[in-house]
Amino acid sequence: MALVGLLLSRGERRRIATKAASIATLTLVVAALDARHWMGSFAPDLDVLLALYVVMLAFAHRPRRQRLENDLRQAGFGWRQVAAGLSVTALIVAAVPFAAIFASGRFDLPTTSVAESLSTLAPSSAGGYRVLWLGDPSVLPLAGWSVAPGLAARRR
Repeated sequence: MALVGLLLSRGERRRIATKAASIATLTLVVAALDARHWMGSFAPDLDVLLALYVVMLAFAHRPRRQRLENDLRQAGFGWRQVAAGLSVTALIVAAVPFAAIFASGRFDLPTTSVAESLSTLAPSSAGGYRVLWLGDPSVLPLAGWSVAPGLAARRR
């Protein structure tokens, strides 16, 4: 959608949108490299990178919104009006999956048990990680061994 902002804008608005889109793209590349641990000792905080990405996307969208509010009214009907209509439609369609998730009130959480929630934690074949569960034996999702009265442990 930020690309539509670049296409619809002119002059100073286009320069702002171009800079914001470039920074957003570079931020997303650095965030992807950081998430895959390919950055070595230089590992910026992923939350900070994603916050910068969202801010730059907002700046990239700003010229499109200004173009819709100010410049598009004065122009004759053409491809810019069609692009503006398509961008508004795309924003509405993009919100539909979120509305479907929120409709049930469960936000796509499992409806049966804790075991279903933990099914994604199946150990990898390479032995990638281990989880130690400590807690009351009656609430542990898996059977464990007794550490003390009222405390059980389970390693997965």
